[in-house]
Amino acid sequence: MKSLFNDRYSLLIIFLGIIAAGFVHWPIPYKEVIISSQPYILKMGIAGIVVGVIGGILKKKAPLNTAVLVSLGFALAIFFRVVYDSFALGPTYHNLWPFEILFIEIIAFPSSLLGAGVMSLINKFIIKN
Repeated sequence: MKSLFNDRYSLLIIFLGIIAAGFVHWPIPYKEVIISSQPYILKMGIAGIVVGVIGGILKKKAPLNTAVLVSLGFALAIFFRVVYDSFALGPTYHNLWPFEILFIEIIAFPSSLLGAGVMSLINKFIIKN
């Protein structure tokens, strides 16, 4: 079985996922975060598409792998926020953190798969490397 980390771009794609989700999620104060709100979903979806496109440029023929890596980056961004808030605000603030990560994955995976898939098709039919 091939590893997700079989090339030099995998860690970069994860890092870009962390940064993109962090730009959307980290500036919002904990008490104001509503993961199911439309603006939040839209911002996360756009971030997923953008990072998926960048990942699709880097990993030309692997949109599914790219989507998994981007989703991992999004999950890590949320996890880092949970760890930070647990130390800063107290351990009881994120009692439902697995659901936070699950909701983010529901947004991140399809949007990054869309971005990576579009770039894969562009690479295949238009650029023809």
